Formats: sequence, C-alpha cells, structure tokens
Amino acid sequence: MQLSRFVTVYKDVAEDEHVLYDVISTRYVGVSGDVLTLVRGLGSNALSEEEAEVAAELQQQDFVVASREVDDQRLRDYLEQAAKGIPGAMYNADAYARM
Repeated sequence: MQLSRFVTVYKDVAEDEHVLYDVISTRYVGVSGDVLTLVRGLGSNALSEEEAEVAAELQQQDFVVASREVDDQRLRDYLEQAAKGIPGAMYNADAYARM
C-alpha cells in the first residue's frame, strides 16, 4: 500500500492539518499530522488495527493505492473516460479549425 502518485500533499494548511488532493478525481481530504506520517510510511512498518482502518478508508477513496499498477490503471481509466468527452455536448473540430 502506498500514497497514490497522483495525490498532492499540502502541508500545514492549518495547525496540525494537511490536505491530500487527488488530481485525477479532483477530491481532497484533510488529515492530521499523524495520518500524514502514516501514509508517507506505508509499506515500511506493520500497522496497528486503527492505522489499518485509516489506510483502508484512504484506499477506498483512492488516496492510497495497493500498488503502482493499480495507480497506472486509475490513470488509464480516467484518460479513457476523458477521451469520450462530456455526455450530451457536441464538439465540432472543423469549426475550431476555421477560427
């Protein structure tokens, strides 16, 4: 388990509060210093029951991933969805080419 490489960490946005921002889903979560230390150290230490629950919740929300392969798949899925465009919107490439 590891912090997704598509998550940006904003440290010290408030006293003992940090923000994890997922650029793929454009979601964020505020975490304490203890949780930030936990996610940065994932994979190097055995987790207590409470730490495992926190890590599992962050994994469910895609801030933490099981492996780089899972992270790569998240990116592929996002790019495939983005390539489909916005449902119900029309795009005329020729009209933009004439501008």
